[in-house]
Amino acid sequence: ACGEFAMRRRASLLAIVVASLLATASAQPKRDKPSGGGPGGGGAGDKPSKPNKPGAPPAEGKPPSRPGSGGSPAVGGKLAFDSATGKLKGTWAGATIPSYRAPMAAPLLGTVGYGTDSTLIYGPFEAGFGSGPRVTSASDARPPYPCKDGSTYSGYCPGGMDVKTCEETLFKTCASGTVRTELFMDECGGHANPYHYHMDPVCLYKPDDPGHSGVVGVMLDGRPLYGRHESTGTAPADLDPCGGHTGTVPAYDLWGIPEGAKIYHYHARTKPPFLLGCYGDETTSSLQHCQRLYQSGTRKCGDNAGVAMSESVEIEYDLWCPCYDSDGKQADGFFEYADDDKGGVVAAPAPPRPPGLPDGYDTWEEYKEEQDRKAEYAKRDAEKKREAEEKKKKEAEEKKKEAE
Repeated sequence: ACGEFAMRRRASLLAIVVASLLATASAQPKRDKPSGGGPGGGGAGDKPSKPNKPGAPPAEGKPPSRPGSGGSPAVGGKLAFDSATGKLKGTWAGATIPSYRAPMAAPLLGTVGYGTDSTLIYGPFEAGFGSGPRVTSASDARPPYPCKDGSTYSGYCPGGMDVKTCEETLFKTCASGTVRTELFMDECGGHANPYHYHMDPVCLYKPDDPGHSGVVGVMLDGRPLYGRHESTGTAPADLDPCGGHTGTVPAYDLWGIPEGAKIYHYHARTKPPFLLGCYGDETTSSLQHCQRLYQSGTRKCGDNAGVAMSESVEIEYDLWCPCYDSDGKQADGFFEYADDDKGGVVAAPAPPRPPGLPDGYDTWEEYKEEQDRKAEYAKRDAEKKREAEEKKKKEAEEKKKEAE
């Protein structure tokens, strides 16, 4: 009997110990599974991260690590360098790379590539600002007015004009101190919501670093985009109108680009088209080659004409033609060529309209921007109404006290 009692007691104690261990294990916090892909990697479906704060230095005032020199960009996907083609292949920021061939026209509005931080890269153009060279308004609208003097909105830039020419011209056509500079590029070369780059993304690399600038992005044709220098403090002198040339580049381990690889690649510029004029290769060596790519639809090169910017200011500009020479200037006219002399380049078809997009918009980004703007206006109006009601109520209370 004693032996049986001892066995029961040991079994009971064992059960208590097991229960205690199970309870302790269940109380431990669960560890999240790693996302995979290593630093800057991750799956193709990973949500691209936004810059720390568009227009502001990275967290804690630290300068951004130079892409290509050991820094890890935000999670964007997985790209691999193909030594046979000199292109990157895979996914980045949810996009398939490459998704355009070259030579080919790039989208005139919207995404043409992605930064190493997964931020969108756009071409040189906006859809426009204001409603006309002589139009003023008591309220903002779509597209936004680029100038504001007191309660009066004004200013105009047509769609298809590069952002730098637009902003510089507004300082001539609008009253001093009225240009809404917040609509234009910040110190990182981008703006708007969703945030995107139009100009040299200097927050993604260090322009003062010695040697060839590091990688700052990848274009949709699979070619990498580098900062603006070919060697220490010196921009490349042989960029074609697409913004690219063939030369040796520094290593970028994350994407498998080896040190000294000789490939066709793009460079950022301080002049139009800034980041991309077209998807190029070794054949896109002249303005004529670039212009030939933009000959479909109503937005095409060769329509150079006077553009009224105000009642007194008119400039010569070929709207919707992203082809510029090394000085950031457009051609005086369109180069005529025979039908059988196309130079092997192909005009890109007009992009299909996104399904379900309301009329009056070219992209879902434009639609979202206007909805956000309307919501902001509604919020401001509600705040003003609330303040007016509180002021009226306070005045009524003061009058009542005086009457008493």
